[in-house]
Amino acid sequence: HDHDDQDLDPHVWLDPIRMELAVGEVADALADRFPDRAWDEPAEEITTGLRAADALIREILSVVPEERRQLVTSHDV
Repeated sequence: HDHDDQDLDPHVWLDPIRMELAVGEVADALADRFPDRAWDEPAEEITTGLRAADALIREILSVVPEERRQLVTSHDV
């Protein structure tokens, strides 16, 4: 993938907290497009899952000293 546009994060989907914002945006767009369907409850369920994932990630990383935390990728970031 291309990293030319510095304003966009192509890896936003890796951050549960940032994805919470996306869930709200998608739910709003779906509600506009399909007003006869309920989107709040599914969006809240996804948000709850994202928050749980974030808590688990933080718990796992908490045992690694900050100076030992390194990000490994398969390409330059």
